[in-house]
Amino acid sequence: MSHITNRKSHITNRKSHITNRKSHITNRKSHITNRKSHITNRKSHITNRKSHITNRKSHITNRKSHITNRKSHITNRMSHITNRKSHITNRKF
Repeated sequence: MSHITNRKSHITNRKSHITNRKSHITNRKSHITNRKSHITNRKSHITNRKSHITNRKSHITNRKSHITNRKSHITNRMSHITNRKSHITNRKF
């Protein structure tokens, strides 16, 4: 190869090398950004799962309380009816 051909090849190779380095840097930046996003998303997911579990527990507790309250209410109504009957039975005319 002549000296001119070698120089042209060398220049072409240098240009390619610079382009490749730029691409590599861009890819690394993208990779880092993607990793950060991934970590943020995982943290959010974990937080959401914790909230969901807490909400489910609260919901179950509330349902239990509701059932207990309904039972108490029914018991109170029954007592009230029994008391009314007794009152009517015990009245003096």
